[in-house]
Amino acid sequence: MVRFTGFEILHLRLRLRSPFTTGYCSLREKDAVILRARTEDGHTGYGEAPVFGRPDYLPESVDTVIPVLSRHILPPLVERELGSVQELISTYAWVAGNGAAKTAVEQAFLDVRSQMTGVPLHRLWDGRRRHIEAGTSIGSATDLERTLHEIDAAIPYGYRRFKIKITPETAQSMLQAVRDRFAHVPLSADANGAYRVTDVDELVRLDRFGLLCIEQPLPPGDLLGHARVAGALSTPICLDESVERAEDAATIAHLRAASMVSIKPARAGGPSAALSLAAECRSQGLETWCGGMLETGIGRALCVHLSACEAFSLPAEISSTAQTFEQDVLKAPIEVADGRIDVPQSSGRGYEVDEDVLGRLVVGSTVVGRPG
Repeated sequence: MVRFTGFEILHLRLRLRSPFTTGYCSLREKDAVILRARTEDGHTGYGEAPVFGRPDYLPESVDTVIPVLSRHILPPLVERELGSVQELISTYAWVAGNGAAKTAVEQAFLDVRSQMTGVPLHRLWDGRRRHIEAGTSIGSATDLERTLHEIDAAIPYGYRRFKIKITPETAQSMLQAVRDRFAHVPLSADANGAYRVTDVDELVRLDRFGLLCIEQPLPPGDLLGHARVAGALSTPICLDESVERAEDAATIAHLRAASMVSIKPARAGGPSAALSLAAECRSQGLETWCGGMLETGIGRALCVHLSACEAFSLPAEISSTAQTFEQDVLKAPIEVADGRIDVPQSSGRGYEVDEDVLGRLVVGSTVVGRPG
């Protein structure tokens, strides 16, 4: 049984090594919400709500996650005995949406549970991979020179996929310049829904760049438009923002709107929901990978363990934390070597949190119960 005595909700601000620019925003710093959970037997579990400072990409943000956790989700968990993750989830099932907040709570619970049972986190889901293949996202949709520099800096890590952000205005010149310099890197492009179905001819012009896929070319709700685009292109389509529920997988497969899906725990409603969604996608013939959202090492550790499960079939979007942040919250970074990440085999998350650094990055905190 897990009995939480209290929680601390920590608002962090981390400096990025280089600006991260998409069609939604441009960031030089990354806000993060970390949940630190204490149990009566002395265990500490960590979870991350992978949100941003503003609700421009996700409906959730720092300003929504903290009150939802502190007022609605966490109070009923204090001093309550919880025997399983299903029992935990049932306590906040009445809360609509708020998948990032739910992800933080479930991750903290599973972190504690895996410590108590003496197994690595991924074994709670019967994950068996000892290494996972990794891809990286290059975060500049508008700065060509920075994009080229970041790809050049990332190549020694051996990533199995280099994803660059594109807009309709920059895609042709950006991809041409990348291919001129890096003719053979495994490359994909992410539009974050910036195109419209009327741009199908423009998207067809991207076929010449030999991309692994084009991710989310159209807005999330336009599955019929994606089906039209997928039928016109030879480049595979991957969907991300369009996919939240298991029912979406069946619809996408039926319409042939995509052949790949990027699954993010916060969008699915937590790690258990993400695994169920990934399994449903695979049953519908869709390839899957675990996507990232500029998480700290805590949230990224969850993605490493999820990616050890067979429901995910493609290289995960998990880059080295040292490559992303000037200072991360882990004592030792999540490292990529020869395009792979070793999956921790020790109990719990397998990555030690640096409490001193964590404390220096905190810009605000909220306590629920007795934090220890």
